[in-house]
Amino acid sequence: MAGTDSLILNFAREIKLKGLGVGEPIKGIHSYGNQIQIGGIVGQNQDIHVILDNEFQLSARMGIPIHGILGYSVFNNFIVSINYDHKQITFYTPDHFKAKRRHSKYTDIPLTLNNTKPYITLNIVDNSGNSFPVKLLIDTGASHAIWLDGSSVPGLKIPESGKETYLGTGLNGEVYGTLARLNAIEVNGNILKDVIVSFPDSSSISAAAGLNQRNGSIGSEILKRFNLIIDYPNQRISLKPNSYFKNDFIQNLSGMEIIAPYPGIKYYVVEGIRENSPAHLSGIEKGDVIQSINGIKSEKIELYDIYEMLQNQPGRKINLMLMREGELVSTTLRLEKFI
Repeated sequence: MAGTDSLILNFAREIKLKGLGVGEPIKGIHSYGNQIQIGGIVGQNQDIHVILDNEFQLSARMGIPIHGILGYSVFNNFIVSINYDHKQITFYTPDHFKAKRRHSKYTDIPLTLNNTKPYITLNIVDNSGNSFPVKLLIDTGASHAIWLDGSSVPGLKIPESGKETYLGTGLNGEVYGTLARLNAIEVNGNILKDVIVSFPDSSSISAAAGLNQRNGSIGSEILKRFNLIIDYPNQRISLKPNSYFKNDFIQNLSGMEIIAPYPGIKYYVVEGIRENSPAHLSGIEKGDVIQSINGIKSEKIELYDIYEMLQNQPGRKINLMLMREGELVSTTLRLEKFI
């Protein structure tokens, strides 16, 4: 979780945190013996990791205040239902969980726990029709569909149509690699087609923990297509396709990344630009502040609304009014399919 001035911790010690990204480990604090309350649930003697460095701007990248991430100690004590259709999370105690009628159409996948990390195995199908089993870390908080360490899957070739690009930001900084579409991914008999897969380069994953335990990770762009029951006590995950299942896998068609550096305030800044992308060719620069997009003033729009505009309809024109070093700049870009 991110540090705050008002946070009071028990028994704290300074540590270094490692993860995805090109950069040095970041400073943090490990505190134990804390109490955490989630609604009517109270956890005693809980470990908390606090990030001290400012580089990992989770709130800024999501556009809403985010204070932390729930981990193993919570999921290990409950059976957790995540209903993406209803945007609802329900915690059940194992003794009182019952497979209710609405859970009857769920199917089960074995869950492997290694050093408190959850993994599942599924099949990916490359563009030549070859199938490969891959072991993936479950990361419900990640925005990607799947990232793969290609070198850990013998015989798998990154599609030639893939593009080298900035993939996102990890705990240790920016992540670079190749973005490509694979023919299909099979999740317990459910087939997802034309899936966008990230292949980070070796420098971006060198510090990530547990690489010898997995081939990559599965994120929310796939998980949100199912309603889930995550059952650590019985080491299984149950899932059922939901209303998002048939949606296309979409991408940012503008080539620019945008953040909200002051969560809670509708102030949006261009954080990065892909070379030769529509944003780059239209003259947009890193640090530009968005004043309006397609005539809608920034104070009347959320960050996710902006990204929704940038992820649909290749060929669509996007009109932007920007503030750059105290001067207004007007420009237009045309969305373009990247991969």
